[in-house]
Amino acid sequence: MPYRFPIVAWLLLMAAPTQAEDSFPYTLSWARRLSLRPVTAIVEAGSLTIIAQVDGRLTALNSADGKMVWRRRPGGPLDSALIASDELIFYADRFGEVGAVRVEDGASVWELRRAGWGSCKLQLAGDLLLVAAGDQILYAIDVTS
Repeated sequence: MPYRFPIVAWLLLMAAPTQAEDSFPYTLSWARRLSLRPVTAIVEAGSLTIIAQVDGRLTALNSADGKMVWRRRPGGPLDSALIASDELIFYADRFGEVGAVRVEDGASVWELRRAGWGSCKLQLAGDLLLVAAGDQILYAIDVTS
């Protein structure tokens, strides 16, 4: 019976409620069951909620109702924060890719390969996307060009 616990855990997970069942005085707008891959970042961009998952997926949900608008896998595993501007979502993957996708449809706009790999930190400073990574290089990318 070595598989009993995982099966029971899976059944409990699938039977878990998706609605709030506590006494906190709020109204749940929506709930959406995601895949079993961990969420690593969430950012709001216009009317969309963009979710990054460890397997490299970016998923855009309509913020009003939780319905999926688009899904894309731009690179490798995503474990860094996402940065949103009015039109673009900036991401960095664990394998050294930094890139931007369009908010409206998830289409790739540009990609850059860093010298090293590993997670990194992103910060939007005016027109510059700052990328600090384990390769000991600070990248400043002009996102207006």
